Amino acid sequence: MLGNLYEQCKEISVMRAIGFSKDKITKLYVYEAFILVIASSINGVIIGTTVGWVITFIRMKFIDMKMLFVFPIREFFIVSAIALACAFLSTYSPSRILMSKSIPDIARTV
Repeated sequence: MLGNLYEQCKEISVMRAIGFSKDKITKLYVYEAFILVIASSINGVIIGTTVGWVITFIRMKFIDMKMLFVFPIREFFIVSAIALACAFLSTYSPSRILMSKSIPDIARTV
């Protein structure tokens, strides 16, 4: 997210110049981080669960056992909470530092 913020410095300076408040721009990038984390998490859970289920199914068929597959709900919520916290921390602090600069300074940031 830090790279994303510094890559979009020109856009941020234009948003500041047309009247967006510092808080609104910060919220915009925090929301963007949340959306990216949630979308990636959902895709990861779907792909990981599918692969895990297929491997478990094949293994149980080879050794002729009954298949017992349990989704790890507790671990899912722990990892999701940590991912959302990391998304917030990786976006909020750098965006506040960038918003503390003046508009021309933000435009010159590379």
